[in-house]
Amino acid sequence: MKQATTKQLLPEPEQETPDRNTINWAVAAHASGFLIYFLFGLHLLVPLFIMLTEGKKNAYVNHQALQALVFQTIMLLFLSIGGMLTLVLAGFLIIPTVAVIHLVLTTIAIITSSKGERYCYPLMEELGVDKTP
Repeated sequence: MKQATTKQLLPEPEQETPDRNTINWAVAAHASGFLIYFLFGLHLLVPLFIMLTEGKKNAYVNHQALQALVFQTIMLLFLSIGGMLTLVLAGFLIIPTVAVIHLVLTTIAIITSSKGERYCYPLMEELGVDKTP
């Protein structure tokens, strides 16, 4: 007879509230996603820069910048696929859908991180990106 094992959940370590400077870096990492519509390429470089500089000093900034970087990369991939599919007219449905999802989730991320809370984009846990310190 097998004995059922239960996984005991450990209490989360208490997180101190980030200061305003830390919050500003996290918000900048998420807000840089809007650059995809104006200055292509910077939407990936800004969160990468923030992660490599300020992320080394603070785990909260590192987490938020990593979330933004992976999400912006995925959105770029989807928009590129939609662009290629415009040749067969399917892209004209995919591009606006991805753009709306991108705008909504990026706005939610900015609002949540401006409150000093950790934000994880949907499905990031399944991708293994939610590495909460």
